[in-house]
Formats: sequence, structure tokens, C-alpha cells
Amino acid sequence: MTSFLHRRELTFAFLCWSGYVVLWTVTVGSAVGIAILCWLVGMIVFGSLRVATRPLVERRRAGAEAAEQLLYRPADR
Repeated sequence: MTSFLHRRELTFAFLCWSGYVVLWTVTVGSAVGIAILCWLVGMIVFGSLRVATRPLVERRRAGAEAAEQLLYRPADR
């Protein structure tokens, strides 16, 4: 469960940013276009962070590795 929460930190950041922009738009009475622009800037920043902090080698599930071995068997000699 800990690894699940650890990998989802930026997802929670996305949700918090979206909630903040909605709250800011309603509270300040900002134009919808400005709110969408601010939200997009935040999504670009968080998306860049997600790509930058991704591990170089992703761990695959055991099932995916087993399926790959079935598909690509070594040639029988």
C-alpha cells in the first residue's frame, strides 16, 4: 500500500491543483478563460515533473514478464 501511495503523489497534486483553481475562480470571480489558462500552466508544470522524476527503468509486473516469455520463446534446437 505504501508504494501505491508513493507512486500517486503527483496524481494527488493534480487533484489539489484542480481544486485550487476551481476554488480560486469561484472566490475571486475570475473569468473562465483565465482560470483555464492557469490550470493548463499547472498541468504542464506537473506533467514535466512527472516525466522528470520517472524512474529510468520501470518495474514490470510478474504477469507481463511471464507473458513475454510465452510469446518470445527461445528457438528449440
